Amino acid sequence: MQSVKFHRFVTILASVFFVAAWSSGFLVAKFATSDASPLTLLFWRFLPLALGLGLWVGVRGGFRGITGRDLRRQAAIGLLAQLGYCVFVYASVFHGVASGTTALTDAVQPIVIATLVGPLLGVAVGATQWLGLLIGGAGVAVVVWSQTGTIEAAPLALLFPLAAMGCLIAATLLDRRFPTNVSVTATLAVHAIATTVALVVLCAITRSFTPPDDVRFWLATLVAAVGPTLAGYAAYWFLLRRIGVTALNGLRFLVAPSTAVAGAVLFAETLTIATWTGFLLCAAGVTLVLAWGSQRSRNPSPGRSSPRTRCPRNSGQVSNEESGCRVGMLRNGRRVQALSQENTPEDTLITAPAGVLRGQVVDSGVIRMLGVPYAEAPVGPRRFQRPVRRAPWKGSLDATGYGPTAPQSAATGPLGELLPRRIITGDDYLNLNLWAPTIGDGQPVMVFVHGGSWTSGSGAVGGYDGTRFARDGVVLVTINYRLGADGFAWFGDGPANLALLDQICALEWVHDNIAAFGGDPGNVTVFGESSGAMSIGALLAMPAARGLFRRAILESGSTFHSISSESARLVATRMSEILHVRPTREALAEVPLDALLDAQTQLAAEVSKRPRRSLWGDVAVNGLVFEPVVDGRSLPTSPIEALRAGAAADVDLLIGWNREEANIALVLEGPDRMKNWMVPLAAARTKLPLGKGTRTYRRAFRGERAAATIGGILTDWLYRIPAIRTAEAHPRTHLYEFAWRSPAFDGRLGACHGVELPFVFDNLDHADWEELVGASPPQHLADDVHGAWVRFARTGDPGWDPYSSTQRTTHRFDTAGITLTDPDSTRRTIWEDRR
Repeated sequence: MQSVKFHRFVTILASVFFVAAWSSGFLVAKFATSDASPLTLLFWRFLPLALGLGLWVGVRGGFRGITGRDLRRQAAIGLLAQLGYCVFVYASVFHGVASGTTALTDAVQPIVIATLVGPLLGVAVGATQWLGLLIGGAGVAVVVWSQTGTIEAAPLALLFPLAAMGCLIAATLLDRRFPTNVSVTATLAVHAIATTVALVVLCAITRSFTPPDDVRFWLATLVAAVGPTLAGYAAYWFLLRRIGVTALNGLRFLVAPSTAVAGAVLFAETLTIATWTGFLLCAAGVTLVLAWGSQRSRNPSPGRSSPRTRCPRNSGQVSNEESGCRVGMLRNGRRVQALSQENTPEDTLITAPAGVLRGQVVDSGVIRMLGVPYAEAPVGPRRFQRPVRRAPWKGSLDATGYGPTAPQSAATGPLGELLPRRIITGDDYLNLNLWAPTIGDGQPVMVFVHGGSWTSGSGAVGGYDGTRFARDGVVLVTINYRLGADGFAWFGDGPANLALLDQICALEWVHDNIAAFGGDPGNVTVFGESSGAMSIGALLAMPAARGLFRRAILESGSTFHSISSESARLVATRMSEILHVRPTREALAEVPLDALLDAQTQLAAEVSKRPRRSLWGDVAVNGLVFEPVVDGRSLPTSPIEALRAGAAADVDLLIGWNREEANIALVLEGPDRMKNWMVPLAAARTKLPLGKGTRTYRRAFRGERAAATIGGILTDWLYRIPAIRTAEAHPRTHLYEFAWRSPAFDGRLGACHGVELPFVFDNLDHADWEELVGASPPQHLADDVHGAWVRFARTGDPGWDPYSSTQRTTHRFDTAGITLTDPDSTRRTIWEDRR
């Protein structure tokens, strides 16, 4: 109870501070422009802000990765929201308009945004919202009328507040129509710098640089810079997370009457009963626009639901007789923006071709749909068969929680803590999860394929939460698919590669339904890590996947992972022997789930103990029991050969590796167990020349433990060289290396397998990654990596040049990112004609 009271106290205190800080901007303008030009005050207000914010963001690397297009858009938004708005506000009070009247610019902005800008963004506006606009407009007219006889301003000066509001509206429309991938601090810095540059030009033209010789001017400049800009925006973002945008817009209305009271006290401005009446009318209009949708959802009227729309919208909020959902995003299958929403999750209904889904809106406007089935449950007669698309369901489907995950063994030991695993039992595990922004249509789509050696993992891992992608204008999808024997066991008859066919089925669902969530089905990027990336490598070569994605990102995986049909039969037959059943799909389908998982574990141990081609065929090369099978039909040839023959030539690729991939295995086994005499064994195992190969890697890792040398060989053999070969085979490929070292295991884990995932999802603060990234991972690196992934999904350009056999451009992600040409070239050339 004490913590709740403290939370309320802090919220109230922050609310008062916010209103006071926001009001100070209008009062300072009144105070300071009596002896100085508005341009002079604005210039000296924004100059230190531009220098301070620019230096702060620059030193912290906040400008890295911002595209020129995003920079230009934010500069334009800043010129409207800062320069245009402030110039007209200052001009208003300079010409005698009362400060409280000028402050109505902010007070009634929610009304105008919801009713006039909303339709331009695709938001349906109800009659009550229009009524709120009329009442609010009447309130503004009454306030202005109450002061026309007493203020010194010319009637035309009353157009200045209207122009200021027009700048804010234009900035809002531009920001929401064309969202950019720029952080909050970088956005403020760009706005301040663009405004300062424009003020330099305006002050030079009007000769307004010289400030008055008055200490009051500098005091007002200081208050103007700190109050409404730094303190006001800080309080704004703090309260946005605590109380949501609806309540925050209500607080913004309080700025006008509080400024009017202060103006009456400080400057003897008129404050009559008529003025208060106008303020009350404005408050009524704001209340109708912001609160009516919530009130209606609690008291729905029968018979008002459209037969084609389960959740009619009102200013972004809706009611529904069956589910009582509060924030609606669709009408007749078209997504719209929720302009008014709370910070706590709210139910929403979305109509897609697959059916009506009931999900939630979270984190200030991100749509979240969890556990959405894309195929029928692969059990009973559907086991070991091709996936069957889920038929459209009747009624609304509950998508507020994660669905079942594919059968798998639980993670144990340190590896389970480093790379979390989530297991939810149930048959209906061919499902997906998605996060979507509530603003705009035609957004890029990213579909994540999880890793786990094709025997574990799911899209339900909390660390894969896609909220930050949605925040940056991406529709993010994570999927489940069949694992282990259910996904890859093949005896030579029936369909092969069922796990990959599941992934294709999920991509088909995305293609057919994603537009309902604001995504562009023609701009889909598949990305995955480890076996998820290797799956994508196979999808590039599969005819059934052609046209389902435009771009692909392969993290720690490539096009080198596939096995022959003969090798697949060897594995499947041995599994049948372990289970004492006939070597057929039908017999395997009758085996209890626990026994099947135990057999998979035993089979993996046998392959690891005796990795001989005579026993396992191609499986002995990579050490993975289950891999994509070159069956001649679903996968006609090996992925790397398909790429070299021109497959997926229209797909943009981003591929890379972590600098110390193998550490995750070597450290967990104990690095002290690795001895120098084992280095030639590692070289022989990977087909390196014993003399030259061993010398090359010992020189590269001179002064380090034998584990580092062996880890370098294994990392290059399994991850780095296959990634380079993939880039050499595909001309539209960008290459990266992730080199940031995890502090786990006293720093020995390093840039290991999987360590990039928290940075890709920008989820460094998620509990799933705590053991992997430590207490203080670099947020700016997450900004770089996540930003590059988003840029690539949006444009096909992550921010550096494509790879070529002559240029060999490789971007290295580390505490300080750098783009290199052919890094570690000696180690690369030693693998020529060997890998």
